[in-house]
Amino acid sequence: MTELLITFSIIIILFVYAVHKGFQANKVDWKHPVVNCIDGWMRIYCKSFQRLKYDQLNIAESGNVLIVCNHVSGLDPMVLLTACERPLRFMIAKEEYERPVLHSLFRLLGCIPVERKSKPEVAFRQTIRELNKGEAVVIFPHGGIHTDNDVHKPIKAGVLKLAKLTNSEIIPARLTGIRKEGSSFIPLFLRGHVRLQVFKHLPPDYLDQKDAKKKLGDLLLGKIPSIEN
Repeated sequence: MTELLITFSIIIILFVYAVHKGFQANKVDWKHPVVNCIDGWMRIYCKSFQRLKYDQLNIAESGNVLIVCNHVSGLDPMVLLTACERPLRFMIAKEEYERPVLHSLFRLLGCIPVERKSKPEVAFRQTIRELNKGEAVVIFPHGGIHTDNDVHKPIKAGVLKLAKLTNSEIIPARLTGIRKEGSSFIPLFLRGHVRLQVFKHLPPDYLDQKDAKKKLGDLLLGKIPSIEN
């Protein structure tokens, strides 16, 4: 009985300590204490376990902005959230959004489910609404996980249309240093040397420039070092 009580007490102490550290590391108010605590844990995990080094996503405290990034693993959203000090809204595949347990978290995070095969226009309209409300939205424009070594796939044109329709500045970013790229879950358990590079912001009318879509796609895949406006 005494050993059981001691074990239980240790578990409670460790839990309280973990919660305390989570709130201590939290940088964004998600309007829910559980999500705020998870935010802190995520930042500790990315900086300590994944050895994340990053360019800060320096965006205003309010106002619409569109962040576009290469997508190489299930770790990517955590890295982007760690690099920012305001809520980010992610467009994610509907089948991922509806995963048991995770669904509640995705809903609290304000994620936008995308029904890619049948009704992608629904997510497109919802994203326009979010941007018009002044949200910061993250899009992985290749439409899914796509590593540098995969057969080249062009980015979705809708990304640039969103920016122009909502007068949203575009912030390109690129992730490297994640182990076992191409997998959703395995990278979460492998220690990496993750790097997030944030590039020069692009204007909402970037779509009007020559070869805009190709240049942005090449930038995200590391084929060119920058885009000259």
